[in-house]
Amino acid sequence: MKRSNEKGTAMLFAIILVLVLSVMAASMMFPLAVRDVVQHELPVDDQARYGAEAGIHMTANFCSQQLCAPGSHCGCAAS
Repeated sequence: MKRSNEKGTAMLFAIILVLVLSVMAASMMFPLAVRDVVQHELPVDDQARYGAEAGIHMTANFCSQQLCAPGSHCGCAAS
């Protein structure tokens, strides 16, 4: 005795199961893809950081040289 309202139930469950497994597989692969992108961009980040640090050092040197009184030799390079 087959019930007429149960004809597509197995196919519906199979489609839902495949969909759930696909989402789970994609969610496991996403962190790996993000990690690869982040590791690839590290040299650019390091270059920006070193450039910013160089700017900070140049500014500190400039400010320390400007604090010397004109004509005095307080450790600054003579001009």
